[in-house]
Amino acid sequence: MRVNQRVMWVKPYPPSPGLAEAKPDAAGFLSLSRKGIDEDFVPDLPPAERAIVYATQGPWNSACLADKVSVPAWTTKPSWYIAVNDRMLSSEYEQAIAKHIHATTTTLPTGHVPMLSTPKDVAAVIIEAANTPFTALDAAHASAQSVFPANFRTQEIQADGATIHVRVGGQGPAVVLLHGFGDTGDMWALMAAELAHDHRVVVPDLRGMGLSSHPAGGYDKKTQAADIRSVLTQLGIDHAAIVGHDIGATVAYAYAARYPDKTDRLVVMDAPVPGIPPWDEIVRSPALWHFSFGGPDAERLVAGRERIYLDRFWNEFAGDPSKIDEATRVHYTAFYARPGAMHSAFAQFLSIPKDAEDNKVSMTTKLTMPVLAIGAAKAFGANVAIVMRNAADNVTEVLIANSGHWLMDEQPTATIAAVRNFLDRKTTTQSLKLGK
Repeated sequence: MRVNQRVMWVKPYPPSPGLAEAKPDAAGFLSLSRKGIDEDFVPDLPPAERAIVYATQGPWNSACLADKVSVPAWTTKPSWYIAVNDRMLSSEYEQAIAKHIHATTTTLPTGHVPMLSTPKDVAAVIIEAANTPFTALDAAHASAQSVFPANFRTQEIQADGATIHVRVGGQGPAVVLLHGFGDTGDMWALMAAELAHDHRVVVPDLRGMGLSSHPAGGYDKKTQAADIRSVLTQLGIDHAAIVGHDIGATVAYAYAARYPDKTDRLVVMDAPVPGIPPWDEIVRSPALWHFSFGGPDAERLVAGRERIYLDRFWNEFAGDPSKIDEATRVHYTAFYARPGAMHSAFAQFLSIPKDAEDNKVSMTTKLTMPVLAIGAAKAFGANVAIVMRNAADNVTEVLIANSGHWLMDEQPTATIAAVRNFLDRKTTTQSLKLGK
């Protein structure tokens, strides 16, 4: 049975009855009473075996429950969880743990030590785990660029109609990092590690993407801005800087337009914003045919061929496709191959006409907070700043040299520096060029 202390925060659960029988000694170490052994810990064992368990138990220090696992295995490997019907941990709590670590769960009608009472059943789970091949989703984490620092935790936060998977770490002024299509929040691992030195960094997966839920609707960016507002409110964060790339940039703009008094600074990275000039010219580009691609037949065409579809974006929108390495491609393909993932991804694009109408209304009131427009020299380039100057009064432009659309893969150092300098208010000119 696997209990990972990093998930204790999922929900406060009342103490289980069996824990009341854990008695401390003079040094503070705990042992179970004979009553606790017989009635709560291993009630399914014969009396003679219960006596042995009682006599051979080792005292344990309750302080260990506060220890945090620095790199929990469940974030990088498939997990199995054996739940039991005992009085040491509530069934609700065990199911919450199993769900949180995305485990394959087996429930056994035993006490707290199923390896003693039903060893064959436990062995069967271990053999199943051992015989499960290393999958694409596991290989995903071979790339250090997708691994967040150990001081980040994950949380599932209920927004209006969607459950948002969120990574949170660091202390200081809050900054939110929003990913786009072809990525999940994992794209920000390197950026998050840098900013977390002096910021509280919040990295959600957008609704319908990554490990967030796949609701039927709500993919317009105004609704997704409300998702982000709900996440921040539940984290106790009143205001934040908002950073977005690709689709995340359009959500970031929608957030700043809808909640201007809650937005300290806005960073828009290599994306046009629907409805904001010169949108009508930009959207005519043949390269953007995917803005209108979706529906049942499109989903059938892509099903089982998600890697082929995604490769098109990684190859055609990159300055150097080799910068999006195999581990990265495997990582994100696994997420987009999940049930419902491509349906949700297509919905992000099919909502663009509504986004354009919403943004035309929003742009009648220009943003007043500082805005950083980051363009990739080999992708949207200077157009990002042109767009944002039509929607905001205080725009600084940064052009990242020798990069295509995938800034965090192609030029992570220059991109992180641009965002860091802007958040630290060190960007003093209105137009900069970074990168090698």
